[in-house]
Amino acid sequence: MAYKSMRLLIFFSIPLFSFAQKIKQVRIGDTIPSIQLNHIFNNPGNSVLLNDYNGKLIIIDFWNRWCKTCIEDFPKMESLQEEFGDKIKILLVTTDNDSQIRKLFEKVRKPALPIISQDTVFNSMFPHVSVPHHVWIDKDGVVKFITDGYNATSKNISNALNGVNFTLNFKNDDVEIDEKGEIWKEGQGKLQKYITNYSLGTNKIDEYGKSSYSFQRDTISNTIGFKFINIPLLTIYKIAFGYSMLYQESAFSHNNRVIFDLPGAEKPFLYPLNTDSISDWEKRNLVCYESQWQMSNTNAAYQYLQNDINRFFPLEVKVEEREIECYLIKQYGYTALQRPSSKIKSFEFSDSVYRFTNLPISTLVNSLNSLEIFVRNPVIDDSGFPGPIDIKLNNACSSLNNLNRELIKNGLILEKKKKYIPMLVIRKKEMEAGVMTSASINN
Repeated sequence: MAYKSMRLLIFFSIPLFSFAQKIKQVRIGDTIPSIQLNHIFNNPGNSVLLNDYNGKLIIIDFWNRWCKTCIEDFPKMESLQEEFGDKIKILLVTTDNDSQIRKLFEKVRKPALPIISQDTVFNSMFPHVSVPHHVWIDKDGVVKFITDGYNATSKNISNALNGVNFTLNFKNDDVEIDEKGEIWKEGQGKLQKYITNYSLGTNKIDEYGKSSYSFQRDTISNTIGFKFINIPLLTIYKIAFGYSMLYQESAFSHNNRVIFDLPGAEKPFLYPLNTDSISDWEKRNLVCYESQWQMSNTNAAYQYLQNDINRFFPLEVKVEEREIECYLIKQYGYTALQRPSSKIKSFEFSDSVYRFTNLPISTLVNSLNSLEIFVRNPVIDDSGFPGPIDIKLNNACSSLNNLNRELIKNGLILEKKKKYIPMLVIRKKEMEAGVMTSASINN
């Protein structure tokens, strides 16, 4: 599966970590000072010294509860820790507080790695504004790399442990660009007072070493706008046509609800399987977009966004009702659905067990749509049951037969059937007056 290198913009404003001395920024080549880690979320009341890990390769994985990529990478980081054992130490570091983390782990499985919560020390030593953000410290305590999360691979760790001379890309979190300001500052901002409505699109900004996106509303000036910086075009399409910045929760969050209606269309939209190609792919295929309109209607703003991206880029995208071969999840026979056994919402998803408590069937549907067996055929909720339930599936996700066997035990079943459903359709623009747009799809 391709690595999804989405980085989430975050801001640090809460004092979280007790540290009396003035904290200095640490750079590549510096020796990291001795630090006492006092706030270990999954080992409360205990503390360790960073020096206790001398002789090991340390990977500090900065993450945040809103970062989907960070959370999806937890199993990979666990596997790397298990593979290399006591030769490495992976630390998951977040500014999120314990209450926020507990709520997260009611929905996703908690990783078996040290979680440093409520952090300010590491974030001061290694300032950044986007996650995943990784820092590699060698066995002598020297900072070796400050890089992206996709570089945490078995091959790279082996090279580091074996003393191989190699490099990883430097994650340049230069904060000189103001994320709240405008990309376009004509005349160094002297003409800003005349601007009431605008939108613009650009290629990837190389000087801005991260990605971010936001919806902006100013109730004083009555304006609405969007800002996307170095974002895959497919993500922008999903946000625009899903009418939500939380595109992971929209109908089109999974690619089995997207039709690439042109030859070889998927290549420029999906991250390459070969991580060595990611940097070149991003340079060719990430885009920027910014807009501001004097209006208050949010739905109209998303429609403006749809129109803009269809104008700015060499593709035509729309939502169409298509007859698609789907898997409909239905109530089965006389087996009753398991009503919630607890008021607490919980979620567990591993290779062997899928279980949740007090959550709607849509949670199950969203999880199933992320599985490889449904990469071409979407799963649709046809149960007609809106309330929360409990469910437990054992060894179910490897095949459709195993999955249906476990679903039947829980009063549900998957049926394959053609059904008209809304699909996000991407195609090349038609020629206008005999001239095709000069822009091109990069692959």
